[in-house]
Amino acid sequence: MTFNKLSPPDRKKLPGRPRKNRKRAPNEPTKQKRSSGVKCSGCGAFGHNVRSCKTKEGNENQGFSVRAKKKANGSSLGKRTVEVAFL
Repeated sequence: MTFNKLSPPDRKKLPGRPRKNRKRAPNEPTKQKRSSGVKCSGCGAFGHNVRSCKTKEGNENQGFSVRAKKKANGSSLGKRTVEVAFL
């Protein structure tokens, strides 16, 4: 009797997110999990954002707040008005 060489089954695409490209070696350093932190767009310092900024430059950006309101009238479905309130 003669047998042909048995080949492995075809690979199927499984559902879900694909695996990483490679597995890390045991002696490879671990990746840092934390980012550098938040940066204030007012003064440019790290560790806080513009909302909690204590400097004068950061507080100038907080001069007004913008809120979107929906109208109760049925003819203006999907339209919004913007109300600007100066603090």
